[in-house]
Amino acid sequence: APGSCTSSFIAANGPAKGLGGGYETQLESWTRFVPWTLVTKYRDNTLVCLLHVLPSVLWSGLVPFQLNPWFRNRRPRLHRLFGRVLMAVTASMTAGYVMIHVRGLHFHQNDFPTLKQGE
Repeated sequence: APGSCTSSFIAANGPAKGLGGGYETQLESWTRFVPWTLVTKYRDNTLVCLLHVLPSVLWSGLVPFQLNPWFRNRRPRLHRLFGRVLMAVTASMTAGYVMIHVRGLHFHQNDFPTLKQGE
């Protein structure tokens, strides 16, 4: 997906690493819909991917279990375990967000600079 760490890593390797022009063509087709920087901005920011982007998948999968009363009442041990994992993942994502902020990788600064703040 555009903006993901995977597409950034592949784009960083480019055809020189043996990927051929097929992926480059795909990236070019994405720019009809999204800015190039949205697809490639993490290519030099591996730590942001590891701390913020990739853990978001786990976070998104665990949150529904934390918010579901049936799961909370019938599986309290698993609910607590998921909650602890969720807190660790949240701490990681927060550290990654701080890096996004420090490195100026916010979408309104990096990908859509013509947007006014607050839009």
